[in-house]
Amino acid sequence: MWFYFFGQYLSSFCFFAGAMFADFSLSSYRPTSTSNPDDHPGWRNRVVHYWPIALASVGLLLGSVPPENPEYATWSRVIFNFFEKYIAPGEGISTRRTQLIVIDDTDRTIASFGAIFLVFSILCSPSFQRFLAQAPFVFYGNISFAMYLLHGMFIRIPLQWTVIHILPTLVSDALEYDDSKDGDTMVELLCESWTCQFTLAALFLVWFTLLSVSCVLWKNYVDVLGIQFSRWGEEVVTGKRKVAVVDVEPFARFDRYFKKNAGEPWLWLKKNGSINVKKDQ
Repeated sequence: MWFYFFGQYLSSFCFFAGAMFADFSLSSYRPTSTSNPDDHPGWRNRVVHYWPIALASVGLLLGSVPPENPEYATWSRVIFNFFEKYIAPGEGISTRRTQLIVIDDTDRTIASFGAIFLVFSILCSPSFQRFLAQAPFVFYGNISFAMYLLHGMFIRIPLQWTVIHILPTLVSDALEYDDSKDGDTMVELLCESWTCQFTLAALFLVWFTLLSVSCVLWKNYVDVLGIQFSRWGEEVVTGKRKVAVVDVEPFARFDRYFKKNAGEPWLWLKKNGSINVKKDQ
C-alpha cells in the first residue's frame, strides 16, 4: 500500500520492515523453533528446528554478494541476475504507479533482503538468540547506535588517511596512482600480495579498535549529555522546571519588546495576521 500510494522505494521498504520486526520481537505469539521431539515428531521437528538456520544461511549468502562486479563469480552472477530480472524494475515486481525498487539499486536490494531474512530467522530461533546473548555481541549491540553515527566519519577520515598515507610506506605495491586530465590524482587500492593484504588487515583491526573505543566514549559521555538535555527540555516544556530570562542584553531587550508588543501569543498572531486563532483554542 505504501508503494502504491506514495511511490517510495527501497529505503521505505527497509524502514517498514524494521518497524514490523520491532513489533514482532515483542509479540509472544511469534513462531519459534523447538528442539523438543515431542512437540513435532519426525520430519516436522527437523523442519521446525532447522528452517531458521536455512533462512539465515540464505540471508548471509545474499549479504555476501559483492556490490561491484558480481558477474565475476557464478553464484553471485546468478543471484544478481535473478534480482535484476524478477525483483528490480524493468521486468521485476511493480505496481500500477511505480516500480518496487529504484533502478541501479539492485545491489542494495539484495543486501536488504539478506538482512531481513537474517533478522527474521533470529527472531524465530531461541538458539540464535542464546548465541547472540554472549558478551561480545551484547557489547557491540550496546554501542551500535554510536557506531552508526560515527562509522562514516571514521571511514572517510582516519581509515582513508591510513590507506593513502601509511599503507604505502609499509608496502610498496599497495596503491596505484593515475594523474587525471583535471590535475587530480586518482588512487586505486591494489594490494595483490599476501604481505600487503596482511598489513592492510592489521591496520584495519587497529582502525576498528579505535572506532570501538570512540563509540564507548560516545555512549558513556555524549549520549548521557543528550539524555540529560532531553529530560531538562521535557521538564521545561511540561512546567516542572522554571527557566528565568537572564536580565542581560540582548535577552532582556527581547523580553521587554515581546511583553510590550506581543502580549499573549494568540493575540499577537491574530494582530499580525499570521494565523486566525480563537482565544479558547
